[in-house]
Amino acid sequence: MTRNSDLEKNSHAAYADLESPGDQNLHLQHLTPIENVPYVVKSQFAKEMMAEFLATFVTMLFGLSCMTQVVLSSEASGNFVTIALCWGLSFFFGITVGGGVSGAHLNPAVTTTLALLKLLPWKKVPFYILNQVAAAYVAALFVYILYRPMFNEVDPDRMTTHTIFATYPHENVGNFTCFLTEFVATALLILGILALLDQHNRPIGKHAVPPAVGALVSTIAMGFAMNTGLAINPARDLGPRLFMLCAGWGSRVFSLNHYYFWVPIVAPITGGAAGAFVYEALIGYHHPEKSRGPHPDNGRLVLAFDANFSDLTSGLEIIEGLKDFIATKAECLLHEGLDAVIPHELHQVTKLLLTAKGDATDDASLAKEENQPPFSSTKSTPRALVIWLATAAQSGWVL
Repeated sequence: MTRNSDLEKNSHAAYADLESPGDQNLHLQHLTPIENVPYVVKSQFAKEMMAEFLATFVTMLFGLSCMTQVVLSSEASGNFVTIALCWGLSFFFGITVGGGVSGAHLNPAVTTTLALLKLLPWKKVPFYILNQVAAAYVAALFVYILYRPMFNEVDPDRMTTHTIFATYPHENVGNFTCFLTEFVATALLILGILALLDQHNRPIGKHAVPPAVGALVSTIAMGFAMNTGLAINPARDLGPRLFMLCAGWGSRVFSLNHYYFWVPIVAPITGGAAGAFVYEALIGYHHPEKSRGPHPDNGRLVLAFDANFSDLTSGLEIIEGLKDFIATKAECLLHEGLDAVIPHELHQVTKLLLTAKGDATDDASLAKEENQPPFSSTKSTPRALVIWLATAAQSGWVL
C-alpha cells in the first residue's frame, strides 16, 4: 500500500513537520548553551524515541487522570463528556510535545498504518510501539500514586476500578460487536488523520493539525464509546492493563469478559489499516497529476528543515537525494508549464544546496546569477526556472 498523495514523507512521518526553524519569531531560550551540555543526544533515532515516549506519557497522563477523577468521584467531578473532551485535549498536547521530533504517533495503530503506507521504516515500528506501551504504563503508575488514597477508600480490594485503566465491554454487548466497534472507530481515526495530513486535500495548515486531531478523537469518543469504553489505541489499553497486573488487580484484568484484552489490541491495528485503504482507494490515489508535484520521496526533502539534517556531516546525502527532484521539476516544466513550478520550494532547495556546499547564503545571494530576483515571488517566470536549473547543473551541485 503506497501513497500517490503527498503526505509528510519523513522518516518519522505523521505530524513531524509541525515546526520548522525560522517559523517563529519567538524561540525557546535554553538556560545553558547546547554545546556546553554533556548529555545532548546525537542520534536522531534516540531523539525520536525519547520524544515519542514523552508525548505518549503526557497524553496518557492527562487522559487517565481524568478517567480516575470521574470514576472515583462517582461522576461528581466530571462525566462522560468531560472524559471525551479530555482525551481529545490530551492528544492535542501530546502531538504538540513530540510532533516535531518523532511525529507523535501516540498509538500503535498509527505507527503500523504509516509503515504500511511506506511513510515509516518497518524497522522502527517495534521501537515506537515499545515506547508507546511503556509510556502508557508509566502514566498509569503516576496516576495511581497520585490517587492511591482514593483508590484505597473507594476500592480497597481492587475489584471495581479496573475500568479506569483499561477498556471493557458493556455488560450487554458481545466481544464480536466490540471488535467491530473498535475496528470502525479506529478506521475513522486513521482516515481522518490522513485527510488532515494530505497536502492535496484542502490542507488545514500544520499548526492546526494538533487541535484538529484532538477534536477528531473527542468526536469519535462521543459517538462510539458506549459498547467498549473506546480504546482505538492498543498502547492506551495494554500499558495500563499491564500496570494493573503488577499493582494488585491480578490476572483477572486479562481474563475478564472471555479474555477480552486482545480486542483493543487487534481491532485498532486492523481497523487502522482498513481506514488507510479506504482513504487511499477513494481519495488518495485520485488527486490530479498537477497537484502531486514531484515524487513524494524527493519533495519531502525540500520541507525537512528539522533534525533530520542536523546529523549530517556532509552535504553529499542531500545532493544525491535531490537529483531526481531537479529532473522531476524540469520534466514538469516541459509538460505542464509554469503551473507545475513552486517557486518557494525551489528557493528552499537552493538554500539547502548552498548549505551543503558550505557557502553563506541569503535571499539576495541566491539571485546573483543572471541578476534574477529571489525565488520568493509566485510570479517567477519559466526563464528564471531554466536559469536556476542550469546554474545548479553547471555548479556541480546535483548533476
